[in-house]
Amino acid sequence: GTAQGAIQMRIENKTLEFLNELRKENGLDSDRIRKVLLDRFNTLWFGTYFGGVSQLTGESLLKYSRNSNFPETFITAFEEIDDSIHLLGTFEGSIFWVKEGKAERRYQSATKSPENPVIDFVKDGKRVLALVQFDGLLQLSQKGDVQVLQASKGEEVACLLYQDEVIIVREREVVALDGRRLLRLGLGDNWRINDAIIHEERLILMCDDGLRILSKDAQELELIAKSSGKNISCAATSPK
Repeated sequence: GTAQGAIQMRIENKTLEFLNELRKENGLDSDRIRKVLLDRFNTLWFGTYFGGVSQLTGESLLKYSRNSNFPETFITAFEEIDDSIHLLGTFEGSIFWVKEGKAERRYQSATKSPENPVIDFVKDGKRVLALVQFDGLLQLSQKGDVQVLQASKGEEVACLLYQDEVIIVREREVVALDGRRLLRLGLGDNWRINDAIIHEERLILMCDDGLRILSKDAQELELIAKSSGKNISCAATSPK
């Protein structure tokens, strides 16, 4: 996902090769895509800046906007809960449960800021966690109860389940939920981390200069694809 639409690419010889694209002119409500989710049914969900949600199944594109089932249009996070329920987070700090095309608000941040995005969701067994910019890492219940597990430092970019533990990715470090530091960028590293995914049990970081993969011993980051700009940091698609 980029600021110019959804672009399908593959890594070839440590460079990004363009394959396909989906933009506003093809049916999206907005070219500026913040988050992408590929669910277990191979349905693609696109969360956009001010364009709501678009759902692509095969060649069928279904759009949800403020004029339909979603009261907010700046979508920043997704998660698949089960066969019929998805979680959706917004730029304003709201969390919705989405079922059969209908959205029910389950959380609204009390932080008095117009910019308090839900950054990520993660499933840890039966727990559902949400990382919110200024609210920190939250544990959500299906009844709507919320417990704060960790306060925010303001530099968080992702929350993931990695090697059977919850990790928090910040702009210059990766830490476990118990506070252990798994990775920290060096003083000579003049780039930052912008997003992260887990692919084939490996941690892949979207950085200013491209895609980097963390070694299995967590001692080094290998640059696996260079970026010509920072668009690649905006979103990533990872099969569940």
